[in-house]
Amino acid sequence: MASCGTVEDAKDEIMPKRKPYDRDRNCLRCRTEPGRIVIRHCVYCKECFYPTVSLKFRKALAQLLNPNEKTKKPKTRDDHNAGDLVLGFSGGIGSAILLDMVWRRYVLDADGKQDATGGSERRRPSVWKNIRIVHVEQCAAYPKSPDRTSEVHRLTERYPEYQLTILRIEDAFDPIWWKKHISLSQDSVRDDFSMDLSSLSLSHDALEAPALPVDRLRAYLETFPTSTAVNHAVDTLTRLLLQYFARSTRSSHILLGSSLTSLSVSLISGISQGSGFTVKEERDEIWEDIRISRPLREIGVKECAAWLWWRGLEVLPRNAADLVASNEAATIQRLTRDFIIGLERDYPSTVSAISRTLEKVGAKGDSSGLCPLCQRPTQSGVQAWKAKISMNELYPPNPDLSTKHNPFVERLCYACHTSLTSRSSRSRKPIGGQTVLPMWVTNNVASLVESSSMAVSPVMKNVGRAEMRESINEFLLE
Repeated sequence: MASCGTVEDAKDEIMPKRKPYDRDRNCLRCRTEPGRIVIRHCVYCKECFYPTVSLKFRKALAQLLNPNEKTKKPKTRDDHNAGDLVLGFSGGIGSAILLDMVWRRYVLDADGKQDATGGSERRRPSVWKNIRIVHVEQCAAYPKSPDRTSEVHRLTERYPEYQLTILRIEDAFDPIWWKKHISLSQDSVRDDFSMDLSSLSLSHDALEAPALPVDRLRAYLETFPTSTAVNHAVDTLTRLLLQYFARSTRSSHILLGSSLTSLSVSLISGISQGSGFTVKEERDEIWEDIRISRPLREIGVKECAAWLWWRGLEVLPRNAADLVASNEAATIQRLTRDFIIGLERDYPSTVSAISRTLEKVGAKGDSSGLCPLCQRPTQSGVQAWKAKISMNELYPPNPDLSTKHNPFVERLCYACHTSLTSRSSRSRKPIGGQTVLPMWVTNNVASLVESSSMAVSPVMKNVGRAEMRESINEFLLE
């Protein structure tokens, strides 16, 4: 008969630590080789790791190239597209792996068979006519950040089949660059508009704008009150430069190197900044017949790091001084990234759960058009809703100014409007004065502003029945 022991006799029981793998140390796929990496409790050897990750990449591209066919298996033969391909290269781990995977799949054709003569028999045709690497240099946005174009040239030399193009973020404010690259759309380039920050209205008032695009860029970024808003503006400028360049080169697809981890971070940080209406566009987007996709959205950062190390790839170095220069350490994006990555260390399925949950989320309500700043859908009635729940001024508004019709504010999305008007105890500077705008903003709203001329809406007043009948008397049937 078992007896109850005393507390002193009982040994300290320690909870056994959970194994990082589920079954054994052998590869889950081949069952013979010892594992080299553990991905969400699944063990893979180095030889089986490559096809496993490549399969996720091919599935994402199969959905991109064949959006009307709902299949879980990747197609063995890719369809031919009429346009070119643009690969966004930021120098990070995701974009470096994106270049390598596209090169192995569509240029090197590693799955090709050897024929009798020893030559390579390509079993799939070329999907795109030309493949371009586009890097947007952001050093002008952060004065203390070094120029890394030479490093970009060195990292992309291993892909001679690609065409490298380096854009600069200040090109968004350069009329010369705009006329050169946007000539296909026959847009009239306008740079005589400014924005009044106190009322967020456009005007033709004489503004002593800086002559150099770099100075215009810095003046534009200085108008944002917080570091989070500045980073959001830089990301928007970078994305739209890629899109307009792709349109000028008649490209049909843009691929970005956002991994599963970085995509989850951008989704959560975007929602916290008011971009919940455009959650679907953060994953896949169609802009003027150009499909924008992130084929690494099912590959985590651990898999990316293993691919990078075993393939001998390099990334642009980044140190703590760059974080200080960009003020990234004190932004919502950085705090969200640190929180999710820290949570993923203990719970490996964190980013997968975030991505799959937000994949089921859809926008509520209809869209009233595209935002002139970020070129993404705007929820109808969002400004009237925000006016009811928030207060931007401490004093009652001027009744003479409250009747003004502002078409620019009415077309701003919630995220862009919040970035321009957000205030906190850590605001960089008070909102006020005028500033220049990116070139696509003035081109898109120039005709709208000129037609309305910021006209004052008529003041409503009570009208008698006799006066009403007199105004419509000619339309009445006797």
